[in-house]
Amino acid sequence: MVLAVSIALLAACSPEYNWRQAPAPGGQYRAELPAKPATMSRSIHLEDLAVEMTMVGARVGETAFTVAVVPAPAVDARTLAAPVSEDRYLRMMREQMLRNIGAASDTPARTVEVPLVSEGGERVGSLPGFAVDAEGAGKHAGERLQGVFVRGRDHALQALIMGPPVPAEQSRHFFDALRMVRR
Repeated sequence: MVLAVSIALLAACSPEYNWRQAPAPGGQYRAELPAKPATMSRSIHLEDLAVEMTMVGARVGETAFTVAVVPAPAVDARTLAAPVSEDRYLRMMREQMLRNIGAASDTPARTVEVPLVSEGGERVGSLPGFAVDAEGAGKHAGERLQGVFVRGRDHALQALIMGPPVPAEQSRHFFDALRMVRR
């Protein structure tokens, strides 16, 4: 018993995982990454919508931890309708990531609540989102995708762990540290 607890404590304090606050380029979220973060932006397509995605991420071994933000679809000023519903937008993001590892696009998702905090860090509520846990297939066999997809007022966010499986406590730390910021 003592040996099992000691091993668990050593794994939780592993120098591989050096958790630190991740910079949120637009201030939309708070997150922690397990290593020195890097930031990049690129254009992506979600079905027929071209959007600019800004990502902050870090790697531990072959596993990537990332938080990415895309602007929410703009409302058409003439019809006051969004081109894509909020739920559909998040599903498009999730389906794209599942395709990236060869997993079925209909992989089940579960509903999650992501804490919503003020700019000062005080909890002011939560936002609904989706979480997914999938195994890669084909050339991506052995990879795992764990992700949370949530919509803020003017953006959508995905927080992902992708690559070889990581210890459960490290995965929990990453997702438990995620906060959306009310601006």
